[in-house]
Amino acid sequence: MDWSATDGAGGHDAQRWVPAIFLLASIISNLTVNIPLARWFGRFVHPRLPGWSECRRRWVQTSSIGANTVILRVLFNIDLMLLGILASPEAAGNYAAAAKIMFVLVIAVEVLWAALLPRLSRLARYARDDFRTTFNLFFATVTALLLPIALGGWLVGDDLIDFLYRSQFTEAGPVFRVLAFSYAMLALGTFLGNTLLAEDRQAWYLLPLVISSLAAVVAVRLLVPVHGSLGASWGIFTAHALLLLILLVINARNFNRQTIETLLGVLPALAAMAWVVSVIGHWHVLLRIAVGGGVYLALAIYPLLRLRRLSPTKPIVQPE
Repeated sequence: MDWSATDGAGGHDAQRWVPAIFLLASIISNLTVNIPLARWFGRFVHPRLPGWSECRRRWVQTSSIGANTVILRVLFNIDLMLLGILASPEAAGNYAAAAKIMFVLVIAVEVLWAALLPRLSRLARYARDDFRTTFNLFFATVTALLLPIALGGWLVGDDLIDFLYRSQFTEAGPVFRVLAFSYAMLALGTFLGNTLLAEDRQAWYLLPLVISSLAAVVAVRLLVPVHGSLGASWGIFTAHALLLLILLVINARNFNRQTIETLLGVLPALAAMAWVVSVIGHWHVLLRIAVGGGVYLALAIYPLLRLRRLSPTKPIVQPE
């Protein structure tokens, strides 16, 4: 977004107006949420402080959730923060240009998980077998959609960055290629970590986040002085891969054979997509993305539909 129109308005520079406008937008959006809530509850919802005993009870139940959220936000931003400290503004700009494109994946998966949380929570409590089936359905589907995005980002990353930024960020292409896989792994990691909340196992999410955050700090600190923005991308790649690996182990009891078969079933589609994209390498990058994506969907649709038929259709029966 172009904020140049705010530069000098009211005697303040654009860097002062930008956070103020974002803060105002957040306040307005939060107030707007009260409109549908008022319809549901019959009145507007106002903040109200509970008693001390109730505060302690809520603190015990939600402290790990809050800690997870804070550390996760640190993991989201630690690479760019360290890059700004350890490298030049140009290197940080190249990294930010690549990162802000791929970070949409993480936000999309967080929004998806938030929409699925009520159902997963009820299933985890009242229908354990259906919870495992639904979890595998969602995880396999999300993974099958993220894999071509990650591989496609690696294949066309340089051309896509040149098209989007008109060669303004010359080093952003290689960074984007690494982050395509890195943020795909982070998106899957957040999905698995947040699923622990549905099982009331949110405390299990804290240690993996701490370990991966520390790994990010160490890896980025070691690689940035030598390799600049590309080193930061490989450092955060290491941290995201470590987070995903640990959470896969923690959630191992939830996976079933159908998920493995589905992901193995989409591998030929990935290979075909990579081959087609490489063959039409002289085409415009948007056409390459469209054709490659079409090939993948055409070949991956059967294993995904086969997995969908395994989804539970029975309503959730809660005990009296």
